[in-house]
Amino acid sequence: MAHFGAKVDFGPLLRALDERRDAVYGEARRLIDAPETTVFVIGMHAFLARRGWRNSLSGAELAQLTEPAEVFAANALDRLHARAAKRGRKLASLPDEERHEVRIVLKNLRYAAEFFGGFFVNSKAVHTYVRSTARLQDLLGAHNDAASAQNFPNAAEDVDAARAAGIVTGWYGRAATFADAGLNHAWKSFKQAKQFWG
Repeated sequence: MAHFGAKVDFGPLLRALDERRDAVYGEARRLIDAPETTVFVIGMHAFLARRGWRNSLSGAELAQLTEPAEVFAANALDRLHARAAKRGRKLASLPDEERHEVRIVLKNLRYAAEFFGGFFVNSKAVHTYVRSTARLQDLLGAHNDAASAQNFPNAAEDVDAARAAGIVTGWYGRAATFADAGLNHAWKSFKQAKQFWG
């Protein structure tokens, strides 16, 4: 909006999107306020308070609870990294939905790396790994933004809103094109980043 200034009236599109957002927030609020949600939360609290999660664990799984946190962290990071590597094969040619799934896995991996990074000695390797993961996540985010912007024209009920929706869609499409140009390099950097936990 700052780029186009007064040349384009984004008001009608923003109002249409605000109405859509308000409707969805209203539905979310109804679900949160529903009696079933309260019953679920109370049940979950009781389950945790009586340590019900331990009841279904085998002896070997219970033994894992006494392992050092570094072992758990390394196993969790291994699983997440392997999932990202598997889902990200041929990343540049994946359809939007599968790219979004890769982005979600990368997000989980990045948060886990940031959270567990303190358990490991090499903070530089942690930083490098997190940075390469974040870069890849950002590039996929630009593509996801472009895919999401495709829905904006559906919110446009008049000519001004439709024009603004077209401009926004084009803007995000351009950003996705640039992001896609760097995707293969970012994927390679991610794959080559040292797995600091192993």
